[in-house]
Amino acid sequence: MVLPAGVIWAGALERDAPAAKAVPTKTAARVSIEARPHVAVRVYMNGREVGTTPIRRLPIRPGRYVFEAVRPDGVRLKRIVRFRPAEIRSFVLVD
Repeated sequence: MVLPAGVIWAGALERDAPAAKAVPTKTAARVSIEARPHVAVRVYMNGREVGTTPIRRLPIRPGRYVFEAVRPDGVRLKRIVRFRPAEIRSFVLVD
């Protein structure tokens, strides 16, 4: 999926991330987000900041989420993602 300013959300490698909230490991989905080139991009999930890239294996409850990435130049990128129990997804923000 190509987003504004030539940014692409694409599959990526999976890495470890600190837990945002206690989610049972049998049902938790996990998401990893990184940026290329490697810059600190702020990432929000349903309007709440979850950190800056790279975000590694963040455990979340299954369901629908709105992810927003804010690049250092102020460009905002949004993507809606639905996670199933125990699903692992990775995304790369490419400029």
